[in-house]
Amino acid sequence: KGGAWERVLVLSGTGTAGYLIETAPGDFDTVYLVDVGATSILYSADAGQTRWYNRTATGTILAFAAESKDVIYVGIASTVVKSLNSGFTWGMGTSPLGWSAAVSSIKVLSAGNVLIGNAAGQVGYSTDRI
Repeated sequence: KGGAWERVLVLSGTGTAGYLIETAPGDFDTVYLVDVGATSILYSADAGQTRWYNRTATGTILAFAAESKDVIYVGIASTVVKSLNSGFTWGMGTSPLGWSAAVSSIKVLSAGNVLIGNAAGQVGYSTDRI
C-alpha cells in the first residue's frame, strides 16, 4: 500500500547517503536530519512542514541520538557531546571510560540513561554524566 507522501525538504547538490533521520521520542514533529561524517544537523519543530534550522556540531558527527525534542547527543571521535537546546549550543563532551576508539553508536534508553558503542566493540552506559 503506497499511502500519501509529501516532500518536506530537498538538499540541492548533495547526496543523502550520509544522512540519517531521527525523531524525538514522544514528539514526532521534532525531526533531526544529521549529516554523518560532517558537522551539519538540520532541525525542524514542525515535521519539516515550514522550516528547517541549521545546527552545527562541535566536530565530525559519527553517531547521533535524540532523548527529547531538546536533548540530543552526538558521537565525535572518541567523545560524546550533549546539547540541551536542539543543537543550538553544546556541552564539553566526555570520553566514555577513557576510550580512544571512535564512538559508533548511541542509544537513549530513557531520560539521562544512554548506551554508547565504539569501533573497538566496547559498550558503555551512562546515567547522564555526559
